[in-house]
Amino acid sequence: FIKEEHSEAKRGPNIYFRIASPDGYIELKFDAPQEKPFTGWTIEPHMKPAKLYQEDIYNFGKEDYSLPPSCMVSVYGAPDAVPTLHYSVPIEGVAKPVTLYIHRSRRTTHPTADAASSRGSNGTIPAKRRREGDFNIKAAKQKIKRVMNENHADFAELLESSLKEIANKLFEAKIITKQVQRSPTYDTIASSFLAIMNLLDSKSDLEKHCVKYLEALSSVGGPIEFAANLLREKWTTALEGALEFEQFVKRVRDSMNLRVNMVIAPSNPLSNYKCKVPMERLRQFGFQYMLMDLVEAPPPVLSYYCAHQHLHDIPVSLNKFTAQKLNS
Repeated sequence: FIKEEHSEAKRGPNIYFRIASPDGYIELKFDAPQEKPFTGWTIEPHMKPAKLYQEDIYNFGKEDYSLPPSCMVSVYGAPDAVPTLHYSVPIEGVAKPVTLYIHRSRRTTHPTADAASSRGSNGTIPAKRRREGDFNIKAAKQKIKRVMNENHADFAELLESSLKEIANKLFEAKIITKQVQRSPTYDTIASSFLAIMNLLDSKSDLEKHCVKYLEALSSVGGPIEFAANLLREKWTTALEGALEFEQFVKRVRDSMNLRVNMVIAPSNPLSNYKCKVPMERLRQFGFQYMLMDLVEAPPPVLSYYCAHQHLHDIPVSLNKFTAQKLNS
């Protein structure tokens, strides 16, 4: 699994342990007292409590358990942080005491091009290229994250009513773990999406990840589909079209030969759909428009909605008015 899904990940030594209870779990304790200083470092697990259940470990690889139980952790280091982080994470629920360690070193400024050239032709700059052509993937990730942070409260409220269904779709898309699916919150879902995004280093992978997230939300339907479309528009605006979400979705659908629902427009032309009540009469009651006047679509589409949803017969007011005014 690690070789296939995280081929570039660095692997540390194998740690073996046995869960104390036959049907129990292990818990990663990120708030344990530390032996070494960690001033300037922030360690944030993406779920609380950080419990990994034995059932999920045993069932990994089965149909409903495509991802192993895991806990994503974000590690941030301030510019003035201690140079090296050596953070201990004890594991509770094991037969014998086991402690994991998070090792990080503060990033240092890479040598300049002049300094590299002064060392001769053998000098290299140990920096991984982060651009595809003129595409700056680091800046794109920051914009995607900023959009989600700025709209956090609105999206959290909108998705609250359908978290379980959303979690099921995102688990199928391999964006969240089984633990998050079991007890989903908007924060853990968003954190899981961003954590995977931080690992990506190509434009195509970033596009694919964002589209998988949007498609999973859209498949829930209703207000959640509206939220997905709104998020897509905000991302597109923030990125100034640098990521082509619409075109990418089309490429995916074309490659998968997916079926698209279609309707047959009525033979009646749009000009035949007239409101039964004259507009002059409706204005007396405070109405200003017909719903059809506020919808932009090709004439065949408008004809379909007029025939089935009666858009031409629904008056609309942009101002508030009372029932008394209507009765007058």
